[in-house]
Amino acid sequence: MEYIDLPNCGIRLSAVIMGCWQFGGGATWGEAPSARETNGIVAACLEEGINTFDTAEVYGSGTSEEMLGEALKASGAEREDYVVATKLWGKDFSGRNMREHLEGSLQRLGLEYVEIYQIHWPPETFGKAEAGQLAEAARELVQSGKVKAMAVSNFKMKELQLFDDISWIASNQVPYSLLWRYYDISGAVEHGAASGVAHLAYSPLAQGLLTGRFGADYTPPEGHTRSGNRLWRAPIYQQALKVVEVLKSAAAEAGRTPAQTAINWITGRPGNFAAIVGARDVEYVKQNAGAVGWKLDAQTASRLDEASMEFQRAALDPDEDKMWG
Repeated sequence: MEYIDLPNCGIRLSAVIMGCWQFGGGATWGEAPSARETNGIVAACLEEGINTFDTAEVYGSGTSEEMLGEALKASGAEREDYVVATKLWGKDFSGRNMREHLEGSLQRLGLEYVEIYQIHWPPETFGKAEAGQLAEAARELVQSGKVKAMAVSNFKMKELQLFDDISWIASNQVPYSLLWRYYDISGAVEHGAASGVAHLAYSPLAQGLLTGRFGADYTPPEGHTRSGNRLWRAPIYQQALKVVEVLKSAAAEAGRTPAQTAINWITGRPGNFAAIVGARDVEYVKQNAGAVGWKLDAQTASRLDEASMEFQRAALDPDEDKMWG
């Protein structure tokens, strides 16, 4: 396993992060895994060196946090052997409100503190005053000792620029893959990295499109989460498959799966990247762990980057900032 360091807070994350949204079940994921399955997944992660687990209070209305906390306890791992990142859904960034949300998450997780506490989404109306209030409340939470580092999620360039100083932000969790480069094009990754902000890429496989398992005739079932993702709609989907073909070729050359190759490309990007990947069973955990510990050669990585950017220019509006909707 490879790891990345978060500047100024002494936290080391595995380059592959276990995404725990599916632990909560619901419309997106269907039936939640059993406690036995969840315990097995978490134990397999720790065995493979995946030390970081990402969840949120909104996933399954707290169920994901509960399942993760129980699985970590069942693993017998020492507290210093794993990193937990969860997220605040609330839009009120007062210190009191954030503390109340945090206490709820800690209770569900069964932990005294979390390493990373993330603001899940910026409000639609987010201005200079709100940014200052958020930064002040974030500092208070870190001082309380119940949070090791504060972070944000889905914060675009326009939101990052509202802060006078973003060095307090440990990471920005963003949708990012070979098929979604908005945060590169807008300059948000470069802007964040200049202040030491790491980047946690979610949907690194574009909801499975980059696994290479789907052909030209595939249509997401009505109501499935993919049906709301513009990457899966014609004519964008057909153009995305051209990138998938380049990915398949690169994977064959590397002796890896397309999914492993897509993840490896992300973890090799400038911007201090880690990739958040879910898993429904132990075998998927092992496959995800195999995405790192090796490197794409520079020529192959460049070829993937060129195919990715060509797709962005041909199929997507460069100002389009929403993958879903």
